[in-house]
Amino acid sequence: MTVADLNPWKQPPATVVFVGGGPRTVGLLERFTANADELLGSREMHIHVVDPYPAGGGRIWRREQSRLLWMNSMTSDVTIFTDESVECEGPITPGPDLATWVAGEGAVRLEKAGLDLPGPMDFPPRLVQAEYLAWVWERVLRDLPAPVTTHLERAVEVTDDRVVLASGKEIAADVVVLALGYLDRLPTPAEAAWATDAAAAGLTYIPPGYTADVDLSDLRPGEDVIVRGFGQAFVDLMVLLTEGRGGWYDACDGLLSYRPCGDEPILYVGSRRGVPYHAKLGYTVAGTKPVPTRYLTKAALDELGDGLLDFTTQVSPLIEKELTFAHYQQLFTAHPERTRWSWQDFAEVLDRWSPSEFEAAVADAVPDPADRFVRAEVDRPLAGRFFEDRERFEEFLTGLIETDLLRRADPEYSADLAVFNALLSVYGVLSVAITEGRLSDEDRVRHVETEWHGFFSFVASGPPPRRLKSCSHCIGPASSGSPAPTLTLPLTTISSWPGALAYQGRCGPGRSSKPGCRVPTYSPPPTRCCADRRPPASSPPTNWSPRTGRVSAAVSSRRTRSAARFGPTGPCTRRCSCSGRRCPARPGRRGSPGRTSTAPGSGRTTRSPGTC
Repeated sequence: MTVADLNPWKQPPATVVFVGGGPRTVGLLERFTANADELLGSREMHIHVVDPYPAGGGRIWRREQSRLLWMNSMTSDVTIFTDESVECEGPITPGPDLATWVAGEGAVRLEKAGLDLPGPMDFPPRLVQAEYLAWVWERVLRDLPAPVTTHLERAVEVTDDRVVLASGKEIAADVVVLALGYLDRLPTPAEAAWATDAAAAGLTYIPPGYTADVDLSDLRPGEDVIVRGFGQAFVDLMVLLTEGRGGWYDACDGLLSYRPCGDEPILYVGSRRGVPYHAKLGYTVAGTKPVPTRYLTKAALDELGDGLLDFTTQVSPLIEKELTFAHYQQLFTAHPERTRWSWQDFAEVLDRWSPSEFEAAVADAVPDPADRFVRAEVDRPLAGRFFEDRERFEEFLTGLIETDLLRRADPEYSADLAVFNALLSVYGVLSVAITEGRLSDEDRVRHVETEWHGFFSFVASGPPPRRLKSCSHCIGPASSGSPAPTLTLPLTTISSWPGALAYQGRCGPGRSSKPGCRVPTYSPPPTRCCADRRPPASSPPTNWSPRTGRVSAAVSSRRTRSAARFGPTGPCTRRCSCSGRRCPARPGRRGSPGRTSTAPGSGRTTRSPGTC
């Protein structure tokens, strides 16, 4: 006999299971608490949170990681709460952002954890965020009108009505929320081949993974290591292999120099783009924030007709125009002394968007090439360049980094900030287009999640300026007596030979050697996740595409397609303009949903704060 049989007027308790206990779950439960009276009424609810890592920070923001790993968001940019700037249907429930928390009740907690108190404009260690999220989790538990049971283990099977844990325990569920963050996944055929070849040759191969989880002990001092990838994961790797092994940086009269400890390997790093990510912006400008898009709008996409859109011919030109407008509007209005035309005249030419006319207008109206914006040149700064040797390339690269550091610290180049904000706004429109099925799975994976997200990460989700500066001081030929442990290779390709690896870049002849290790430091593509967090074991629906690795949801938020990787939900920063929807790019203050709702996003999280 059930509760319903004994009390036919009373609904039985509802059971909601969250798979994943990181910031996504914390943010959703905070919003659920704010809307509980309307959502629940008098009905009881039981909540289960399944994650092998402690709830709050989850895997990425756990306490057990090196304090050398920093966030790539400033302390003042991070929050998980709503305030008057948020546009949402649910009630606003204010709470401290990270900077306010650090200066207030979080100070004692951080001191007990042995952590320095970061300033509002600092890029703090990820351990600071771990303490903040742990505190938020405790607050959410205190305020929730429902009991919460946590399960420190993995979910190995998920269906619409049950979750199976690694221990064999099953949890019956009325609702399952897949609040997943970074997922391990099965190796691709190419990666499996690399591992096999390396093992046969007595070499070491470390597959792609979250850097804090990777065992780097096999990388021996002075050993040649080929590193594929020049983004955030590489910066973490470099820090762990330099400062993490006992090296340090001296700062004297504003100059930074690296002092090696002797335990560093020699890193040969390269990537398809060939240069590191841009540094995060180190300043703010009053009155600048993400604004609604001008050209890439839902209305503009609707005018292109019903059905699927072609990303290359229909969507990408609007994105290009959007970013270009943001750059030049800020340049002409904030720095008119560096232009020759009025903004109104220039904007009229931009609106017409005739390539030859616009190029001529830019050449006449913007005399300094440093003030111009050409997306292709920003995206691929090495396009068309060839260097006679690696030394010339490293000289060019060091200059490129130093220029970037100067721009990212100088409000005189606030057009860069305008492009950053426009990128966030563009992501919000793309998220809606994906949710409404306007883009094919192929376009979404190939163009949005790979090409577009790669450009976004390169421009807007790079390392803290200090970390990029450290990179520039670790570049150089170690064999010439320089203490630098890093050598660089533009546009690297790598081939395997019996007992050796060969690399080739646009800097003279390549080199064949027998390095001790190859380490990919790039984000794994959304292919197949590992079996410890897999989608339903039953046969997938007929509309399931194994290439995409996503869950598609209907308007009712019910799952219509199962896959292995799922879109992000929060927390948010003030620089986001997703208008109450969750931000799929850099979770920000406006990304906290007003009601408990879900919609698939796109790309990997550079927001979550610090990894984004």
